[in-house]
Amino acid sequence: ADLTTQRGRVFKLRNETHHLFVGLYPGTTYFFTLKASTNKGFGPPVTTRIATKIAAPSMPEYETDMPPLNETDTTITVLLKPAQSRGAPV
Repeated sequence: ADLTTQRGRVFKLRNETHHLFVGLYPGTTYFFTLKASTNKGFGPPVTTRIATKIAAPSMPEYETDMPPLNETDTTITVLLKPAQSRGAPV
């Protein structure tokens, strides 16, 4: 199930024992409710709480020979680009 909308339902056959959820956000807590069913109906629900790990931010590309923006005898000004948070706090 794609959880980019943060809601979804998955139905599995009795011989299916796992499922891959995609579209989850890093550092987010999700609640999954499971219910088994037979021809008599549904059993009691079981809810589990699972948190995704926080992803490390990625560094932007920099030119290796990029000159400083400004330079004096005692200071230097360089260009800093923001890291890509990929959903995590920076």
